[in-house]
Amino acid sequence: MPIRISGRLARRLFAVLLALTLTGACSSATDNPENVGPESASPVGLVESTLPPSQVPSEQSIPDDSSKLSGTGSTQLSCELREMEEGIRCVADGIPAGVDYFWDSTLPGTAIPGTDGSLVYEISSLQAGSAKQAVEVVLRLCKEGICDDVSVSVDLTANNPQANETKNPDSAEGSNKNQSEEAEPLAGSNLDNCPTNFDGWLTTFPLEDHRVITEVGPPGRIDPDDLRGHGYFRMPQGTNALKVRMPVDGILYMGSNHLGRTFDGSSLELQYRLEFQTKCEGIRFRFDHIREPIKAIVELFGPEPKDDSRGISIGPMAFKEGDLIATQIGFLVDGNAFFDFGIYDDLKRVSTARDPGFYNAACYYDFFNPEIASYLRERVQREDNLDPGVCP
Repeated sequence: MPIRISGRLARRLFAVLLALTLTGACSSATDNPENVGPESASPVGLVESTLPPSQVPSEQSIPDDSSKLSGTGSTQLSCELREMEEGIRCVADGIPAGVDYFWDSTLPGTAIPGTDGSLVYEISSLQAGSAKQAVEVVLRLCKEGICDDVSVSVDLTANNPQANETKNPDSAEGSNKNQSEEAEPLAGSNLDNCPTNFDGWLTTFPLEDHRVITEVGPPGRIDPDDLRGHGYFRMPQGTNALKVRMPVDGILYMGSNHLGRTFDGSSLELQYRLEFQTKCEGIRFRFDHIREPIKAIVELFGPEPKDDSRGISIGPMAFKEGDLIATQIGFLVDGNAFFDFGIYDDLKRVSTARDPGFYNAACYYDFFNPEIASYLRERVQREDNLDPGVCP
């Protein structure tokens, strides 16, 4: 799995910060910087890539994977293949203020402090990847949920690596109980609306750009305090202002507005859980830890939040694929930016959890296209606590 390191650029570029820890009650990831290699070695080759200018999509449209992040036209990424250290050193310059960044690479690497506003990433040893002919290094820049990539492919078989700029098409939760009973089919939900194969069935991802996700909590987690059939998506700290959209036509039939406790236990903050049924009989999905749903959804709930997240019947209210559901996620008080997502198949046509306590939770990765499914799987950081029947 590629090493992922995230950080907010504003006011931190010159801080001697060796890692940023994203906390959460379900799981967390910590990347420990390694020592910087000798500076005296002569580079064998230098490759460089520049990210061209782009435009932020309009508020009225649902951006697709061709959406671009504005203000990054001056960003440059160069990588050196260092023969003596048997490693690679990459430097990025021209990073605009106020964006989040993530490094990805096909061999493990470490972000280290740069100088004069630059970002530095080093792969200290190539021995573990001796069978590889090239190493891909990606710098991902994200702002307000829209991301752009600038990447370099370092050829390990030649002394003159070739640049290859590419554009990718594209705290986990608190301690609340999040179980949900099997739902009665709604009117208009039938088997005629179901595909013969659910792979790629959902053509709209809930977020405008899936690449803003830095960590994925897989479905079917066996946690000390609960069984969690749903998964979660975690974003960079403070990236709470994200638009969440319907992945498919559906009916909002159940939910709750409840007080969720922050990870450190110091505060309570209003959270929304939303349950939808699709027109395909037996398939339903869930969002939780929605901070600010659209007004029409807020009006379905009473003025006083509940003490826990167990759902109550609401609506029903119909939504179309791509409709806006929410504009804020997670906990604003501490910047814990995440939300729960789960798909359930009550007819068990896809791989679902064996334990009935998971309420027919499904392995949701392949409901999206292969590129998104692969991206989500690569960002799973813990698998030792999973029900083996969900995602075999």
